[in-house]
Amino acid sequence: MTDTAAMFNGASAFNNGGSDSIANWNTSNLVIANDMFRKAASFNQPIGSWDMKKVQFLVRFLSDATSFNQSLAAWRLDSLVILPGKPLSGAAAALDHTAISRQNYDAMLIAWNAQNLKSPMSLGAAGLKFCAAASARANILKPVVDGGHGWVITSDGRLCTKHKVTFDSQSGSAVPNKMVGYTYPFRPPVAPTRPGYTFAGWYTDTAFTTAWDFANDTMPDNDLTLYAKWTKNPASASTLSPELPKSPGVRLAETGSNTVLFVLAASIFVASGIVLFKK
Repeated sequence: MTDTAAMFNGASAFNNGGSDSIANWNTSNLVIANDMFRKAASFNQPIGSWDMKKVQFLVRFLSDATSFNQSLAAWRLDSLVILPGKPLSGAAAALDHTAISRQNYDAMLIAWNAQNLKSPMSLGAAGLKFCAAASARANILKPVVDGGHGWVITSDGRLCTKHKVTFDSQSGSAVPNKMVGYTYPFRPPVAPTRPGYTFAGWYTDTAFTTAWDFANDTMPDNDLTLYAKWTKNPASASTLSPELPKSPGVRLAETGSNTVLFVLAASIFVASGIVLFKK
């Protein structure tokens, strides 16, 4: 099989699956696939494992296949190029108005950027969105003389979904949440405060094993909670209970005892004198 041009063009109900799925077709010799699934509005089969290394004609391949959302990241595009004198070569409008998700399109651009792509080439991707693949896409577009692949990609756009960052201050002062776009870095908030403690940074877990690096980390494709770590301050001298000095023995008790003995002796002496006097 070398030519599948317009094979399912306009087959609005076609969505072959099952044991004889189109996903299992042998496409190792395929060269021409223009309009193959154009306007096949129901088609959404996993054709990402097809061998596409010999394909040169992919114009409008999936154009307006509005249900199609599969990753084509495994495709080898070794031969895909606009050939001199053959205006229908290349991949103009190939992915226009499909339902390929941002995640799948990101994966495709990243994988294709790692290949030895040829130039000149134009890829149609009207309506598709990318985010994580921004740097890969930029390199695909970069001129060959500058180290890129020299492609043209038309009508796609960047869309990085925003997710919520929650700052859990762990008994410290409140820190407002913020919304940050996927793949974007963000600045640290004003550090929280907590009486008797020193703030020790933001962590991605309550065990405080992984610190968030605001200089290098970027927003994941989901909500994020960061936890404040605290170090307890050492107790200051003014907060310690002073230890009373040990007092030497109090002599008052002894003095009192001697006085009692003296008074008792004097009383005996006086009493004796009275007895003698009476005699």
